[in-house]
Amino acid sequence: MSGKQSKLLVFWAVLFVLSLFFIFGSLDTSPYTISFPPIDSQEPTGEPESGELVEEADFNWSLAVAIVTAVASAGGFIATTLFALREDRREAAMHNLQIESLKREIAHKDLEIARLWQQQRQHDRS
Repeated sequence: MSGKQSKLLVFWAVLFVLSLFFIFGSLDTSPYTISFPPIDSQEPTGEPESGELVEEADFNWSLAVAIVTAVASAGGFIATTLFALREDRREAAMHNLQIESLKREIAHKDLEIARLWQQQRQHDRS
């Protein structure tokens, strides 16, 4: 695996882990809150009575962005891994072809050397 691809894998993995932290950090804020009126105030505050559940209408953008980031970084990690594996297989195949080519070249040189030795012996006998 090349240095560029390993750096990309680390980048996607770190981004994925960070987005998971943001997701889990956003999950502990519930859309329902329990509000209690102030203890020392007797006048109505417009807030619900103590112990009532109130639904917040705010959309949790941090959770949505964290989920999108987690999905994108997981996809990037998977794609980078697949491309790295593909490149490794291609390099291994090229390496094996080079080894075979060198073996054939050595065998050819060995035959040439044997032929030259035979010619030398025949020349020496004559």
